[in-house]
Amino acid sequence: MKAILLSIAAVILLIGCASLPKYTILNNRQHSIYYTREQTSELNKRVCTLIRKSKEWRDFDSIYVYHIAICQLISQLGGTAKSPSEFIKEDFTDSVFLSISRLGRMKVKALDQGKTFLSTESIVLKKDKSLGGVGWIQFFTAASSGVKTFLPEDISELVDILEDYDFIGFFQVINLDNKMGNVLFAVTRQRNVVVFTYETESPTALTKWDLKDFGDKYLGLRLF
Repeated sequence: MKAILLSIAAVILLIGCASLPKYTILNNRQHSIYYTREQTSELNKRVCTLIRKSKEWRDFDSIYVYHIAICQLISQLGGTAKSPSEFIKEDFTDSVFLSISRLGRMKVKALDQGKTFLSTESIVLKKDKSLGGVGWIQFFTAASSGVKTFLPEDISELVDILEDYDFIGFFQVINLDNKMGNVLFAVTRQRNVVVFTYETESPTALTKWDLKDFGDKYLGLRLF
């Protein structure tokens, strides 16, 4: 009798596993200076796992996924995270900015798996390139849930930026204050840093900055 029950349980488990959706990732490219191929693959799998666990899992099949690295800018001498009051003009030059942001890469442990991933926000689009939601290592927020994300109201311009062949990496810096609104950093093939700022609840377009101009504006708004 016990053997029969175990067999029935195994069949139910197999049927359940077979019925789980297997999301197809449609991106032609996902390369980034911040991730190896293996890390990108692990992040893709993590996003799919999080979507499957969400209440909106039936809303997805084929998806696009764009990974945004999360980091801190740190001191080149002490290796500690800088406070917003410590940033200086020289920090906002391409070589220095990339150097101190790479040193500040952070990791997060997925509580349900016990695995460690690079700290990342993952933008998920549906196959029609409408916003599907945003994934982090611990959770997925579907756009249909009505919960506000860090993304602009109109994501069409952002999608064009994420798919621009000249950009080889995207990241956010968590120890900048928000006086410039939401900020996304992009690295070009020439290792220059381009900055995009926007408001989440505004239909206005993204504002594009050279890193130096962004730094001048940012430091000019700082309250001493």
